[in-house]
Amino acid sequence: MSSSRRPRNSRVKTDTICAVATPPGVGGIAVVRVSGPLTFPVLDRVVRGFRPSRQPDHTVRFGRVVGRDGAELDEVVVAAFRAPRSYTGEDVAEVSCHGGDYIAGELVRLFCGQGCRPAGPGEFSRRAVLNGRLSLSRAEAVLDLINARTPQAHAAALARYHGGLAHRTRAMLAELDECRARLEYYIGFDESDAVRPRDFEHRGRRLLVQVERLSADAERARFLHEGARVAIVGRSNVGKSTLFNRLAGEERALVAPGPGTTRDRVETTVAFGGVPVLLSDTGGIPARTGGRLARGVAERTAQAVDAADLVIAVFDGSEPARPADRRVLRTLDPTAGAGREVLCVVNKCDRKERLGAGFLSPCRRPVIRVSARTGTNIGRLRSFVARRFRPGRETAATNRRHRSALNDCRAALARALTAPDSACALAELELAHAALAGLDAPADRADVLDRVFNRFCVGK
Repeated sequence: MSSSRRPRNSRVKTDTICAVATPPGVGGIAVVRVSGPLTFPVLDRVVRGFRPSRQPDHTVRFGRVVGRDGAELDEVVVAAFRAPRSYTGEDVAEVSCHGGDYIAGELVRLFCGQGCRPAGPGEFSRRAVLNGRLSLSRAEAVLDLINARTPQAHAAALARYHGGLAHRTRAMLAELDECRARLEYYIGFDESDAVRPRDFEHRGRRLLVQVERLSADAERARFLHEGARVAIVGRSNVGKSTLFNRLAGEERALVAPGPGTTRDRVETTVAFGGVPVLLSDTGGIPARTGGRLARGVAERTAQAVDAADLVIAVFDGSEPARPADRRVLRTLDPTAGAGREVLCVVNKCDRKERLGAGFLSPCRRPVIRVSARTGTNIGRLRSFVARRFRPGRETAATNRRHRSALNDCRAALARALTAPDSACALAELELAHAALAGLDAPADRADVLDRVFNRFCVGK
């Protein structure tokens, strides 16, 4: 745990909160966390066998908790963490009891009856940020650690928790400070406001490239924690469901020789290169949507395409292109132009190809030929999907707040480089600095804190 960024006497004055810090349900133990100025006086009133207020810092003690009627509730182990050397920067105790909702719930009710109040979502981490124990990005990394579903997501969150994002931004902030200082000097030196440092443009463009790289990393790294969506689309009977089962590694979709077996979306989550991917098998796109059933299938397929980060368009290479295949290309071309990637896959490459060499010329990426039946080139397809969503660096920013701040910084830097005079350039540099500093600086704006910590569980 890093040392507090604020003097001890500047810690935020708060009341005392408590909450169950472990998941609900039956388990070996449950942990109730307490934080605030009344932590140890409250425990003194209900714990028997020792006095928690006299318990040394960072130690554990065994005791018993008595209920409101004076009867024993449970045997407990109390861990004491005194301010400021605690998670929140306040006096903190973690009371471990036997697992189960009843005992843990009774402990919370007992503590609240002695002067505590129930904690809100993420309130312990929020206090850690307000008391300077954590920067906002490190607190967000705690949530990413909890929600990590793959080793890569865990490693990325752990790197940010240990200050990886701060390390990447600190050097850029120092460079921005140097640019601002030199520009201020030249403004004071030249009353015409027309002279700029000789290296201003070089420094500014170098900074802009660094911010753009970090922003690009953030766009890709978000998939580690938010997950990606991949939709498999195409006309009926081109092998979409067989390909879906191949990529999923199990038979999740029904497969039959006749067309139209899949009428509704079938979904499963698969890890590609450490990124959780929600894979969707959709119903076949017909040449016309005249019937009610065909319209319903088309609507559900369109919904999957709209929600997808990558669309895999599947075509049967063993047959000449049909009108429904052409409709697939027409349908997906506007999607590709709107920034969503479309990958064209020719299935049944184990047979003689009759699709036509020029049919897939509109595809913007190289076409991958596979055989979903035999598994030929499935590894190549998996590798493409993994590369598409794999982040550049483990310490990259990930969430929307990070990406918004980086976009604001990038825009301000670009405006500074094209500003008509030095005063305007300096004003834009101030905006760029404020946006970049907001990535990892301690935060006290209630609206920002609310957006971040409302996603947390109550006990964290």
